Amino acid sequence: VDLLYTFDMNLRGIMSPLKVGMSALFISSSGTSLIAIRRASLTSSGLVCCGPFPVSAQKSGSKSWRTFLKPCFKLNKLSMSSKSELDSNSQIPKYLRDMKFCSKCSTALSYEIPELDNVVRAVCSSCGYVVYVNPKLVVGSVCMTRDKTKVMLCKRTIPPVGTWTLPAGFLEMGESSIDGVKREALEEANAHVQVGPLLSVYNVPLGGLVLLMYVSQLLNPSEIHPGSETSDVSLFSWDEIPWNNLAFPTVTAALKYAQLNLDSGDKIIPQNLTKNREGILE
Repeated sequence: VDLLYTFDMNLRGIMSPLKVGMSALFISSSGTSLIAIRRASLTSSGLVCCGPFPVSAQKSGSKSWRTFLKPCFKLNKLSMSSKSELDSNSQIPKYLRDMKFCSKCSTALSYEIPELDNVVRAVCSSCGYVVYVNPKLVVGSVCMTRDKTKVMLCKRTIPPVGTWTLPAGFLEMGESSIDGVKREALEEANAHVQVGPLLSVYNVPLGGLVLLMYVSQLLNPSEIHPGSETSDVSLFSWDEIPWNNLAFPTVTAALKYAQLNLDSGDKIIPQNLTKNREGILE
């Protein structure tokens, strides 16, 4: 793949593209110069500054616009701040601050915006390893009896201790989301469930979490009992749910949305909410 991108003179954003075959060309806001990324492979570097570049070149007809590209110099980092500035100010994300040493070679990590990237990351100055920290995926379900008159809740022995929650937890490597839902119900409540449709997606950007909540049917209601992370497991009718003692806003939202969709069968339109800085789902 051979891609060409141009940014405005302050590197603030990509302008409108002009597609030419397998390439894309973006002209700067001034129309007189451009900065282009030419990337032949995922590992190649190619941030090149070119100019001057007349806008008329894109309309030159038989004369290819490629003849106007005159590489001037190569940039080693696409960085909005110098490394020293990143090391000393609040631009370092909280989730990176505790990362001190490279997991590959044990060299001290630095914080910078890697080449062809636009996010501050922990980078090894010795072997070049870049630490990519991505949101974690949580899966769970609103687990109901066959007649949908009762829902299963678990009382937590981990913070927030003593609150009620739905069986849910982090997805493990090698699992599908459905497998994760079944495992969490079994671990937390010795519950065997049949997983139904996706109920809701909850985004928690500040916590680095994305939650997938499903509807499930409890297959062994007489055999449920607490697991290692729960002190109690109970079946509640909808009017008995301890709404004032639920663990998280996402638990409350999932239960209410499930109750609204009791008659929807497998045709639930998934709810998609994001938790804002005030802790409110919207």
